Amino acid sequence: MTIEESDRTEVPAGNQKKIRRRIPYLKIIVSLLFFILLFKMIDVKSLWRAIWGVRINPFFLSYAIMVLGEVLIALRLRVLMRPTVLWLPIRRLFRIGFIAYFYAIFLPGGIGQIAAKWYKVTQNRVGRVQFLIVSIIEKTLFLLVTLLCVGIPLILFSDPETAHLRTVFLPIIILFLTIEGMFFLLLFSRPVYRYVKLLVTSLQARFSGRLGKFLGHFSQLDPFIGQWRTFFSAGLLSVGVQLFILIRIGLLFLAVDVEMPLVRVLWISSFIFFIQMMPISLGGLGVRESAFAYLFHLYGFGADVGALVGLLFFAQIVLSAMIGGVLELTDRGNEPASKGYAHEKGGTGGFN
Repeated sequence: MTIEESDRTEVPAGNQKKIRRRIPYLKIIVSLLFFILLFKMIDVKSLWRAIWGVRINPFFLSYAIMVLGEVLIALRLRVLMRPTVLWLPIRRLFRIGFIAYFYAIFLPGGIGQIAAKWYKVTQNRVGRVQFLIVSIIEKTLFLLVTLLCVGIPLILFSDPETAHLRTVFLPIIILFLTIEGMFFLLLFSRPVYRYVKLLVTSLQARFSGRLGKFLGHFSQLDPFIGQWRTFFSAGLLSVGVQLFILIRIGLLFLAVDVEMPLVRVLWISSFIFFIQMMPISLGGLGVRESAFAYLFHLYGFGADVGALVGLLFFAQIVLSAMIGGVLELTDRGNEPASKGYAHEKGGTGGFN
């Protein structure tokens, strides 16, 4: 295929811009549709009474747990950056985590935060592709722990009220776990990686344009292959993050005077995180609240109480975004992230 043929098969730049402009509007529509569904499930007067009955202490204790969770997330990011040319202190990564909330509040949760962290860490100068890989591995580890926390309770401790959810979501969870297993097999097995790399290299020779350039970045995975200790440490930190999420949401349940078995809290919190990661709405807005309302309705606590938990959860995100906005206004940026790394390791820095 020649360059001219490749260019003719690509979507015109003008159409690409139109598609990108329409995506936010589509997400707004999806969020509005979920809110319409939500208001059909709840009684507004009951929701208002429940809001006035929220216990403040568990709510702010829950938020304190969220902040501690950000420390673990910063540590996990620092661990995953070890094989790369990138290096930043924990306090800087912690700060960037809150700034990412500011930029991602009206974007898909995972994608928005990745984009904000990517720019803040790399300054669009150093280790750009490597940090993108770090972010993908980070989200993959988090998704793996989340899926296990949803799938295991659904299989072993499924309630009669949620048997239909097991039928619908279990195949999806198994599919995602299979994909994740193949991804980590690629990272852990050097022979598998070498074989796939040869295949990608042969494909790259056949394509030009953007696809060929994209395939050319595959070798950026080299520093991550066989890094068992790095992935094991990051995996343990991901379990810690999930534990903090469990405590955080459990405290939100207490804030609205709802008590549930620990296993149920675990699978509900993980399930909500799983579905809100889907980039179909603005930061999960509407999807998250509707899911909480539906699950609380199934368990007999009332859809209005579930919607309130979702709103309290969103309020914590908004609070973090406000803090992130203040931090961004006072942020002076940083030198290229590889400078500290090269100094610490005795090297000279790296590549993009």
